[in-house]
Amino acid sequence: MLTFGIDLASQDRLTAGCLVRWHDRPVVVEVMSPPLSDDDIVRRKRDPEVGVTAIDAPFGWPRAFVDAVAQYGLGRAFPEPTGDDLWLRVTDHVIWDAIGRPPLSVSGDRIAYPAVRAARLLSRLGPSRPASRNGSDGVIEVYPAAALAAWEIKPGRYKGPGGLEARRSLLSSLVRALPGLDVGGHGPAFVETDHAIDALIAALVARAHILGQVRQPTEAQANDAAVEGWIWLPDRPIRFLLGLSEQGG
Repeated sequence: MLTFGIDLASQDRLTAGCLVRWHDRPVVVEVMSPPLSDDDIVRRKRDPEVGVTAIDAPFGWPRAFVDAVAQYGLGRAFPEPTGDDLWLRVTDHVIWDAIGRPPLSVSGDRIAYPAVRAARLLSRLGPSRPASRNGSDGVIEVYPAAALAAWEIKPGRYKGPGGLEARRSLLSSLVRALPGLDVGGHGPAFVETDHAIDALIAALVARAHILGQVRQPTEAQANDAAVEGWIWLPDRPIRFLLGLSEQGG
């Protein structure tokens, strides 16, 4: 079984991927450093060995935002917003409650650029139609920072050119927290930029999704998740990705 993680940027040159093969112990089999095109992603996702593909990018926009823009586009008055319903999705509020801070707003931040690319990709990644936004087609939305918080791993300021040492420390933390994770000769790629290490984290969350070790939307949240997307947040310690039981781990 392979899991495929993607740190999706708006441009190929900043997009990275990671494949992890899961046997008795996981082994990182390939780091796909930038550039990574839509065709590259589609080809890898269609590999029969890939169980779940995890993408670090929003899969949709808040319902209220979509409705408001649609109404305005038809020449009608822009609706009065209620609270932050134009800016945050249901899943964003769930993440906020879980880790103490919200994700970036897909309707009010530059994260909208990779979200548009994700929307295009979802149209190609489904088996016979666009892939669902709620993970039911084996393509899931993830948020690496939230996953690390859920696993109680403190990454430091690992983003950007100044985060080299923090990324090196984060990679060491992941290897210690998940005994048997073998990055082989890919260590330098994981610390060179934040793109590859976020792709690795995405691939680990994909494993959590396969094992059912993620927070599911409630019945009340399910309709919104199908439209707005759903960030899959691990709900078990990272070591259980190896298939350990809570009693025997």
